[in-house]
Amino acid sequence: LVNPIWGLDAYVEKYINNVEELDVSSYGVIVFNIFKTLLALTFISVIAKNDKIKDSNKKWFYLLTVLLANIYIVGTSRFSIILFSLPLLFLILQLIRKKDVRNVILISITSIFIVLVSTSIAKYSRYGDTATASSILTAQSLNAYFAGPGLIAVGLDASSHISFYESILFFVNDSLQNIPMLSSLTTDDYKANVIFNESIYGHRLYADQIVPMSVSGSFHFGMLGVVIYSSLIFALSLMFERLSYRTANIGFKYIYIYLSISLSLVFMVNLSGTYAVLVRTFMFLFIPLLIVTYTPKFKFK
Repeated sequence: LVNPIWGLDAYVEKYINNVEELDVSSYGVIVFNIFKTLLALTFISVIAKNDKIKDSNKKWFYLLTVLLANIYIVGTSRFSIILFSLPLLFLILQLIRKKDVRNVILISITSIFIVLVSTSIAKYSRYGDTATASSILTAQSLNAYFAGPGLIAVGLDASSHISFYESILFFVNDSLQNIPMLSSLTTDDYKANVIFNESIYGHRLYADQIVPMSVSGSFHFGMLGVVIYSSLIFALSLMFERLSYRTANIGFKYIYIYLSISLSLVFMVNLSGTYAVLVRTFMFLFIPLLIVTYTPKFKFK
């Protein structure tokens, strides 16, 4: 599942085009991402505290760290590249000189764009056909990735047939389906993404369309729920952004920036994925960092 950028086309050919069985450990993916994050933060900390490196040159070492950390990605997820890189880049912007900020932003945007386009072409070049940038950036793809009106209309129509009792089951299943150890308790019969994709394709073989937040709200709370999740998650995103400016600890600063960015993408992620981000971040990053940070301060007789 973990593969280098330059080997993405071979991965797609083996596991997607040829439909070869892939044994995936969700915990292995979580551990790999955490290890990659901690390693990148360690290098950034070392660079920031190194007096032998000129301040004018530190930005290049920071960018090199982000570049090397993105060499290996999970599966074909272009989104994972964005969610991993952006928090580190925002963290770097707070460490470098103000006159270097513009150059770092331009280089970062260009690099991320090139990587996203190249990996997208590699992912969608299937069955002997080579995808192009113009064939990927279509109205249909933009509608799918950014929760366009077409998807919302389909979702609202599907949720209009949900009873009050069923809405409770949808709420429970959607909240738990991507959370480690609790996802096994859920059932596909009461998952918004399953019903939503069934409404689009007419069957349950595919479930690749993202359920907009407004649609999830309508499944759980009816028409009143259309604006609930987006408003709440935006408020949490702004709260974590403020926390990132107030803390000096690089680990906590990264966590708050990561959560702020992840939660701000309400038009590109579904509700269960948002819950999973919160739970995984606090379980596998925030709590361990909290223990490591404050345990040495306790004195034992």
